[in-house]
Amino acid sequence: MLINMATKAPEPIFEVVFLGAGIYPEKIPLGTLARTLTAIQRIALGLEMEEEDEGSDIPEPETGEIRLLNMARGSAVFRFVGEAADEAIGHLRLVGTVLAKPEELGLNDYILSPLERISASARSLGCEIIVRTPGKSGAVLATIGPGSYEHIAKTAFIKGETSITGEVKRVGGATCVRCALRVPFQQRLLYCKVESAEVARKLGDCLYKRVSTHGKVQWIRGTWRIRAFTITSFEPMKEGSISEAFEALYDAGGSGWKGIENPQEYIEEVTGT
Repeated sequence: MLINMATKAPEPIFEVVFLGAGIYPEKIPLGTLARTLTAIQRIALGLEMEEEDEGSDIPEPETGEIRLLNMARGSAVFRFVGEAADEAIGHLRLVGTVLAKPEELGLNDYILSPLERISASARSLGCEIIVRTPGKSGAVLATIGPGSYEHIAKTAFIKGETSITGEVKRVGGATCVRCALRVPFQQRLLYCKVESAEVARKLGDCLYKRVSTHGKVQWIRGTWRIRAFTITSFEPMKEGSISEAFEALYDAGGSGWKGIENPQEYIEEVTGT
């Protein structure tokens, strides 16, 4: 005799609603849906999103995994389950807090790239994307509309010009030429726009070499982390040993080094090298 041992569906921890006139699941392009839900998953897990993540798989974390439970057709409602419910809800509620008070962003700039993607989806669909606790009477954690990202960007960023030294890891792009630099101040690659095709071509000739780039930068207010960088020019770094660099610096210092017993040790101490 066969016994039906159907597993009871788990309770959802949050749901995502695409709310707008004429919005139904079958009206949302699959690519837009995938990018949006991926971005929401990133926020729920508190993960950084690099520009190369477009279309890439999300690494599975050891705990706190977020999974799609089911979908309802009223507007377009997608329900999610996960293990670290309180942590996920906290991350998602933070988006609503920052949208209301952009100055609360602080060190939580990991939400910016996903938020930009979700806001772009809302703009293309002409709708709002609401993240809430389950049920029609669920608490709204964040409401993301077509202009949500721009609203934060007005107060979150500082613009200027700077120079950045790094190793060229890749150059190219189908729609917009970009350069990926390996830089000393962060573990992940720094993805930069390139102002002209000529500069991009020359950067391509310096693949896997160190360069000093110059251009327009967008910093995150309060943390001074780089949000965006556009390369306008660059120079290849001259190859040479550290000892040669110290010798050149010593020569440039002239008689000023006479009062220092061990110049090389002094330089290493003040520069942290």
